[in-house]
Amino acid sequence: MNTDFQNFIKKYPKHLDDPDWLSKAAVQLATFLYYHNVGLAKADLAETSAMVTLLDKRTEDGKKISVAEAETRAKVETENKYKEMCVTKDAMVEVINSIKKRVEVLGWERKESANG
Repeated sequence: MNTDFQNFIKKYPKHLDDPDWLSKAAVQLATFLYYHNVGLAKADLAETSAMVTLLDKRTEDGKKISVAEAETRAKVETENKYKEMCVTKDAMVEVINSIKKRVEVLGWERKESANG
């Protein structure tokens, strides 16, 4: 998992009532997500390349391996980085959505306290 994101997650709970911090954090997370998506595309390419290379090779007895076998071996060769990065991406998106929702709630609370 991205260390910047991990550090962010540690700070996040301490700032739930700070709309300025939350809005800056949403921008920061969007930046993390952009660079993470670049890495995700590279991981996908590496896994696909490994799979194609495996499909081109023949086994010792001259047979080709199945697509399913090539997929499995490619994941092992690339240490399943693509799937791991997909999970991190999903977590980043969820945190961004929770920040958006929290800012909405803070806005509503501010509006209610001004009216009441």
